[in-house]
Amino acid sequence: MTTTFFLFFIPLLFIAAIVLLLGKLSKKIKIWTPKRIIIGITSYIVLGLIAFLYISFFSESKIPLLSFSKIKQLEIKLDQIQKYDQEDDSSYLTEEYKKKTWDLKYEGNTLPVVINEGDSGSSINFRVRYNDNIESGKALVTYYQFPVIVEGIDLSDEVPLPNVYVAQNQLFIEALSKQQINYYRINATLGILDMNREIEHKPYAMFYSNVIVIDIPRSTVLEDSQGLF
Repeated sequence: MTTTFFLFFIPLLFIAAIVLLLGKLSKKIKIWTPKRIIIGITSYIVLGLIAFLYISFFSESKIPLLSFSKIKQLEIKLDQIQKYDQEDDSSYLTEEYKKKTWDLKYEGNTLPVVINEGDSGSSINFRVRYNDNIESGKALVTYYQFPVIVEGIDLSDEVPLPNVYVAQNQLFIEALSKQQINYYRINATLGILDMNREIEHKPYAMFYSNVIVIDIPRSTVLEDSQGLF
């Protein structure tokens, strides 16, 4: 509402002020005739429209709009990811999708896991891998984020990371209480100008939107009281 006010009402007030000012000046200065006043206001509006269209179509955006072919390529990749995951093939977990790895330490051969997804509106997929190259008392937790396409935009880089830590010899994985993505884009169409769109993660966004992989040594037993593994 605030953005709409500044975009539309402020320029109208500015134009009205100019009309009043020029109207008073026209009584004293013969050069400002009603016809020339209308031409000046029309020129102001046309220049503003040209500037708006230039920004809409040619200015750089931090979150670029994907082409139709690129979206199709991502859809094919996501279908492959789902297939590989169903076949327990972890080859799809590549560096391209890796966002962060936590190097954690604990004591003993048992590691209880506490997972709190809160009301984030999304479901994180968990995988456990036994790694012979990891020393005892150490765990690697890696977060993979796959493309999240909303209205032709890939917002995967804007998804907040979960909180991962070890406390009281327990592994905690906590998603933010509410995962929201804010992005700003000028929509250059004949419809309503939407300068501020707030997209909230929904379960339908992507079926396999993210994966957390827990790498532990074979000597460690993960205690999963929530039945997520």
